[in-house]
Amino acid sequence: MESSISELLALLFVIGRSIKESMRTSVTDGKSASFLQFETLRYIKEHRKPLMRDVAHYFRITPPAATLLVDGLVREKLLARSFDAKDRRAVHLVLTEAGHRYLTRGINAHLMRLKKLFAVLSADERIQLVNILKKISKNIKTP
Repeated sequence: MESSISELLALLFVIGRSIKESMRTSVTDGKSASFLQFETLRYIKEHRKPLMRDVAHYFRITPPAATLLVDGLVREKLLARSFDAKDRRAVHLVLTEAGHRYLTRGINAHLMRLKKLFAVLSADERIQLVNILKKISKNIKTP
């Protein structure tokens, strides 16, 4: 079992690296986002106006590290900060129109890349893989 787990770990690293590189190169409109930045955009879209501390908590990083991560996306005009009218200390994060376009293009390009990557699997194998990953993901504990 240990050798199969080691082999699985190595394969996950190879596939993960390929997916991350795909995210970096899939959108070429003059902006280049890392996998972490892209995931930040996706998280913010999904959670509609999260606070900076929510981003830090989601990525399990410190608030100053989250600020650095977000600063780059704000500079690229993909994100904007929105201050809460009731509490000026609370900073909400929102996707800009450019951020929405960038995220949509990136997801579409990434899906095309993944379709090619997983084309080596039959329809049944893809279903099995999804079911296996769902089973594993249910066992992942989040804080």
